[in-house]
Amino acid sequence: MRPTASKPVFNPIEAETAGVAGILAMSSEQRKRIADSSSDPQILALLAQDSSKAVRRAVAKKGFAGQEVLRALAKDSDTETSNNALKVISRINPDIRAEELLSTQTLDAAYRQIALHVSRNSSKPYYKEMSTTQDTLNFEQTLLVAAHTDNPLIQLMIVKDLERRPASDTARWKLLSALTDNWNLSDAVARKIVVQLQFGPRSVIERCKSIALLKELLEPGNIEPHDRSSVEARLRVLAIEVV
Repeated sequence: MRPTASKPVFNPIEAETAGVAGILAMSSEQRKRIADSSSDPQILALLAQDSSKAVRRAVAKKGFAGQEVLRALAKDSDTETSNNALKVISRINPDIRAEELLSTQTLDAAYRQIALHVSRNSSKPYYKEMSTTQDTLNFEQTLLVAAHTDNPLIQLMIVKDLERRPASDTARWKLLSALTDNWNLSDAVARKIVVQLQFGPRSVIERCKSIALLKELLEPGNIEPHDRSSVEARLRVLAIEVV
């Protein structure tokens, strides 16, 4: 009995040389493996338009894909693809605005989710409110919007009626935590987080772009003494940028 020939091992790096037609003729699993391993912007741009969500999700994780491709993927109707792209873009440009990247439909959905979590103000751990994988992805997208929105009304909504820090691991706590990473906070929201809630003040201070607000924070009673050095350091950075 003749031995069965072993199936050739698929090498995604070698497969990149197959050209556009060759790559498109491959299975979706093979195209995903190419997307996972490739650093070629042209191949990644090709696969960014793939009909397979798994392939687009893989491309959206790659900084090699380039800003134009990633910006297109941020508007993808698949939530995981959009989230992956937004996370990569924000690592490269931390002060990017969600409103510049996401589709109107996606933004509206995230805004509604923020409003829902604020109105519920649940004391349950946030993960117990996620019954499906899509719920988890939607919440992740909502947190990404909170971390990058420059809409002052949405920012204010997140801190609405908060007199003290929410219980940790609640949806409200996660939203507030994401907000502290936002480089585009309005002065009113930044002031409330730092002075009233004292929630991650150094994170907010290190991202603050308002010289007027920073000087206000140095006034007696506004911040803890150990945070003064952070405010003073940020003021020095902004003074250099102005010059």
